[in-house]
Amino acid sequence: MDHKKLVTVINIMIVLATILAVAAIVLPIYTILQDMPGLSFGEPSYNYSSTSGYFTLPVTVSSRGPLPLSDITLRGYLTCVNNTPLLATSVGPMEVPVGSTTTVNVNVTFDFSHLSDEMVQNLATANQNLSLVATFRFSTSPLSSYELDATGEYNWGAPISNLRFGDPMISDIGPLAYNVSVPIYFQNNSTFFHVLGTADVRLVDLNGSVVSEGNVDVDCPPSSNFHGDMIFSFNLTQAQASYYFFNDAILNYSALLQLTTFGLGIHNLTEPISVMWSALAKDLAVDYPSAQYFNTTHSQVSIGFTFKDNSPYIRLDGYMSGFLLDSGSNVVGILQNQNMTVYPGTTYQGTMMGYIRNDALGQPSYTVKLLFHTDLGEFEEEVNASA
Repeated sequence: MDHKKLVTVINIMIVLATILAVAAIVLPIYTILQDMPGLSFGEPSYNYSSTSGYFTLPVTVSSRGPLPLSDITLRGYLTCVNNTPLLATSVGPMEVPVGSTTTVNVNVTFDFSHLSDEMVQNLATANQNLSLVATFRFSTSPLSSYELDATGEYNWGAPISNLRFGDPMISDIGPLAYNVSVPIYFQNNSTFFHVLGTADVRLVDLNGSVVSEGNVDVDCPPSSNFHGDMIFSFNLTQAQASYYFFNDAILNYSALLQLTTFGLGIHNLTEPISVMWSALAKDLAVDYPSAQYFNTTHSQVSIGFTFKDNSPYIRLDGYMSGFLLDSGSNVVGILQNQNMTVYPGTTYQGTMMGYIRNDALGQPSYTVKLLFHTDLGEFEEEVNASA
């Protein structure tokens, strides 16, 4: 059993104790015979393990009339969907002599292994009314026995309501790796349950493979809102990194969230997440080479180029180099290094200088192979340059 489910039972027992106390006060038989015992409740205590929990509620019963009390019993039941019991507890029978006070411990040992994951998730995330039944019974021997059944509904406020993710943001890009920050929000509608612990999240791709894991510390007092940020790290293959360098992409994942905290846990909660990737060298284009005679074997060549750093927050620093290829993919020219600094969201234009073999001049088109040398890694792209 997950120990975090015990908070539910503790709070339910406090409510049960309250109803029992109110029931005792309003018993009509109390005003008639003056034998109605006084009920009072001590501070609850509990301990727990990973599989079960133990709850103790001290109950004090006082005999105020001229007759002893016997066969005193207290019973309580709390049920949720389809009358599925969350707990059932009882104490007694016991006796209280005339003018005496007796304190007993209402002990409940329980586990929620009979509840489905769907029921646990429902209690954690959905506001609802729970059915509560409380019974108080006693005898004033040798006269008669008395019993009161109290039923009602308990308004359960879900401790993790309206859970949702915000728009992811890419940051801390490095060679073949990057981080994604994902905001997470929820409302704690419980008036007494403090959500405290660590939320663990796994990102799963469309093939069902786990691509990253992240977590966020959660500290959300009763009747408050929570906002935190989860950080995921992604590793890329060289092919993936090269593609994303030149192309925008929408990266779709499923987030599987489990909140491991003292209280109710969420099992297999799935939310879609889409990461908007913006290329660092988008719409790369080059002009047809312009050549000028240099010597008997080579001519000097210049090629204009343009691209856009489409990222909203990543500056591109480094230099470019390149080659000219003929229709047979043979190298016929070399482009010299071109330093670059491109700011986020801006279009960069420049001219690369180099040399081309004289016997390769005048072709209708060339393939320009450009290499980007950056602190994020090295990337290459081939672009057509037509006359």
